[in-house]
Amino acid sequence: MRTRDKHVTERLVGFPLRSEPGTIAKNGQNVNLVAELFSQILGHKLQISALERFIASGTRSAVFAFCGPEHIGKATVARCFAASLLQVPVSELDRHPDVIALTPETKENGLRAYDVDTIRDALHRLGQSSIFGKTVAIIDDANTLNVQSQNALLKTLEEPNASTIVIVIAHDESALLPTIRSRAVILSFFGTAPTGSEDVQNNAK
Repeated sequence: MRTRDKHVTERLVGFPLRSEPGTIAKNGQNVNLVAELFSQILGHKLQISALERFIASGTRSAVFAFCGPEHIGKATVARCFAASLLQVPVSELDRHPDVIALTPETKENGLRAYDVDTIRDALHRLGQSSIFGKTVAIIDDANTLNVQSQNALLKTLEEPNASTIVIVIAHDESALLPTIRSRAVILSFFGTAPTGSEDVQNNAK
């Protein structure tokens, strides 16, 4: 078996093919998967509305930066967004062959940080073809990325795969390089429900 075929086979082991993409069974009926996924989230209506519009647009490649205080649901929204893009329940994300989910490691000094090799390995996977038509990468606590890792990420963002969505999650937007922020659709999250639309900024180039 060729190396590429072997890699694809390993990624598919135990993953079920869906016969009815876009729907999910609920109370014996098929309901819209995107609406069902986002309906489980309390608050963040403006951000969710922006993400729903993006999904409806059919755009296949983009970079998002979810920014805001810690522990307010940014990662939860990111996972629902990823599941919506891939048309699967959230419970299938952890074993989905087209999902790349990264979290920093806790070092001996107690601080959380990414190893540049972890980022490089993820970027290598992003450069490969997806199995089900789209690859989604979620980079949590991206504010812990050092400059070397961010520069490695930037190279991929400058020439993204035609079917790749990258979601960068950071509680400190200023920790991201200006060149990364300039290439991202920035969604700002708040601890309480905002009353205006200023929390959604589209800085995509």
